[in-house]
This record gives sequence, C-alpha cells and structure tokens, in this order.
Amino acid sequence: MGRGKPDQSIRWSKRERALLYHYEREKPTSMLIAHFIEGITMGDAYRYAGREHRAGDDRTLAQELDARGYDLTTLRFSIRRKEPHR
Repeated sequence: MGRGKPDQSIRWSKRERALLYHYEREKPTSMLIAHFIEGITMGDAYRYAGREHRAGDDRTLAQELDARGYDLTTLRFSIRRKEPHR
C-alpha cells in the first residue's frame, strides 16, 4: 500500500474553526464524506433503522459527537485509493 498523501481527508482548522475537507482526486467523494459527517442527521440514521423520531435527532454526526463530549478539534480521517492488483 502506498504511503503518500491520502486522497481524502478531514481535519480541524484552528483558523476557520471548522472541519476542513481535503480531496486530491475526486471532489464528489469529498462531498459524500462531508455529507456523512455534517449533512445526515441522527434522525435520518434512526429512521432508516425503523425507530421513531425523538428529541435531539436533528443533530448531525459532528453535532452528536460534540454533544457526547468528544473534542472535534482532534477529529482525523483519511483514506487512500486501493492499489491496482498486479
């Protein structure tokens, strides 16, 4: 597996005081990751699992992690493409 820069990554920016999404090759993939972290609400996930809507279900994953006491400034995510099989 290669050791270069990841194709997709997320990190906290002190200057912007927000999560930054970086993409090396494909912006649509970065947009998908951003939607998962800050677009889909917990209620969306619970409804998919068949549960009724409850108070607090309108929080995104990032908001839910913050509400549970996690420090988003420590959030790191990165992923690289698979190397082609030879």
